[in-house]
Amino acid sequence: MNTQNTYSAAETARRFTENAADATRLGAEQGLRINRQMIDAWATNTEATLKATFELQNAAIAAGRTVLEATGTGNMAYMEQWADVVRRAQQATLDAWQVNKQAAKKLGTVPATS
Repeated sequence: MNTQNTYSAAETARRFTENAADATRLGAEQGLRINRQMIDAWATNTEATLKATFELQNAAIAAGRTVLEATGTGNMAYMEQWADVVRRAQQATLDAWQVNKQAAKKLGTVPATS
């Protein structure tokens, strides 16, 4: 009878350990999924903000160009060079953002379950 009680206690402890491990794994997976959703939302909003900012910069450049053309003052070649530098900086910013976003997504990837 004592052997039966020992076996029963051991079996109960084994099931408890398995259940605890499963619950921990599921909790971690759910946390990773939630983090991934948060990263995706943040990334989408940040990228939209960058693009909106760049559109405003481009509108300001276009307005400045129009003023220079209308008044006949200023150096249009300088204005074009400056506008080109701004556009390249905008593209470099977006390119760097894309690289960082991809790296963040890799960090937030949920591992495959077996």
